[in-house]
Amino acid sequence: MKRGSKTRAKGSRFGWESVLFTLPAVLVVFFVIAFPLGQAIWLSFTDKSVGNPTVNFIGIQNYNYWLHSPAFWQALKNSVVLGLATVVISLFLGLPFAIALERLKKLKSIAAGIALIPWITPTVVSSLVWYWMLNPFSGLINWTLKTMGLIHTPINWLGTPTLAMVSIIVVSTWRRAPYFGVVFNAGLSEIPIELYEAARIDGANAWQQFRYVTLPALQGLIFLVSILGFIETAYSFTFVYVLTRGGPAGATQIIPVQAFVTAFNSGQLAKGIAMPLLTIPLFIPVMLIGTRRLIARWTVGSI
Repeated sequence: MKRGSKTRAKGSRFGWESVLFTLPAVLVVFFVIAFPLGQAIWLSFTDKSVGNPTVNFIGIQNYNYWLHSPAFWQALKNSVVLGLATVVISLFLGLPFAIALERLKKLKSIAAGIALIPWITPTVVSSLVWYWMLNPFSGLINWTLKTMGLIHTPINWLGTPTLAMVSIIVVSTWRRAPYFGVVFNAGLSEIPIELYEAARIDGANAWQQFRYVTLPALQGLIFLVSILGFIETAYSFTFVYVLTRGGPAGATQIIPVQAFVTAFNSGQLAKGIAMPLLTIPLFIPVMLIGTRRLIARWTVGSI
């Protein structure tokens, strides 16, 4: 009996210790994520406006407004285009960079640190630098092209609908592609060297080693980084707002910028909150499928 009671006491003490250790993390998640999200969901069902203390419950009117608004679908389309283009280009640039980084050996750490400068630089700072570089009259890009004799009249990079979206994609890719490369390089270091040796013994060339060894081993990491990169890029706010404010004529208007303009420039806070919340169900199936695939691969010991 004594031994049993002592075991129960030890187990009980261990349980309370577990609760105490996890409590700070639970509180942070609640106050930083859960509570603000719950407050936002509640406000999205009201007519809350900036400067007006009166709040009335109006049901799904705000969501119905956006579902029938061309501005919402245009912003959603632009967000998807921006996210997909950035991720695809970053993948094509990041994978070769990761392989090249692996071959630098002693200089790899220095090269990786330099490559991460676009990622760690504050977004506002880098956006302002790009805004100056893309300026049609005093920008570095037009000056360089004109000096080389490639253009004779200034190109309005941020004032033309097509060029504005292309410029946003370039800036976004400049920031994300090196990060992809460094992450993929970390994944490369986890691939057993014996797999490459076996492939070489079987007569595989460099491309075949990449196709049948590297890509399958990095598949889970590529999928995870792509999903997270797409969501973060599609919902980026700072560099789009600094460079174009969503213009010209809504050509670069994405979900977070449109929501900000609605909530604060127009004062319709509840409508601005409802807009990004409306897009959450679109990403839930993708996240569930991705999580399921990753769990399945990691369960059988794949990377």
